[in-house]
Amino acid sequence: FLSGGAGVGKSSVAHHLCTLKEAKQISLGGSFFFVRGGGGLASARSFFPTIAHQFAQSQPWLRPYILAAAREYLKHGDNQQTHFSFEELLRKPLTSASSAAGLQSTIPVTLVVDGLDECSDRDIVPKLLRDLVGLVRDLPWLQVFLASRPEPHIMAVLTAPRVRDCVYHRDLNDTIDKWAGDV
Repeated sequence: FLSGGAGVGKSSVAHHLCTLKEAKQISLGGSFFFVRGGGGLASARSFFPTIAHQFAQSQPWLRPYILAAAREYLKHGDNQQTHFSFEELLRKPLTSASSAAGLQSTIPVTLVVDGLDECSDRDIVPKLLRDLVGLVRDLPWLQVFLASRPEPHIMAVLTAPRVRDCVYHRDLNDTIDKWAGDV
């Protein structure tokens, strides 16, 4: 979890991490950059379906599990509550794929999420974060890079004692003077 004030470089770091895929330095599963006022990019409701789609595109071994899950999910409509999107489109298919393939020690797949503080569904963000932390706990091959301003509803989840074993927090504000303002 990378936090810091406005303009310190969180999004630049997140973007750079995504570009490492091109150099084959990471296995990028997907990315989501929240944008305040950006329609679908401002809403948590499109987050899990978008990530599921990207995982199916980027990770061929996950594709059949996500496609089967998406077919079932769409039988109930495409505008379901966020919790159901997470359960049906991500947690269940990723867990099934991991179990079926015995993928407990493969190269980590990275999910990059930027701008959580810009999500218009502030009330959903804590649940979204708890879901992601749970997924990381359940799937050792998955890592999530989060970047956001340190807002209370986000910090409450990501700095809680119960997640300290799986969340590493770096605050850019702590080092900005040392780096002369340049991330």
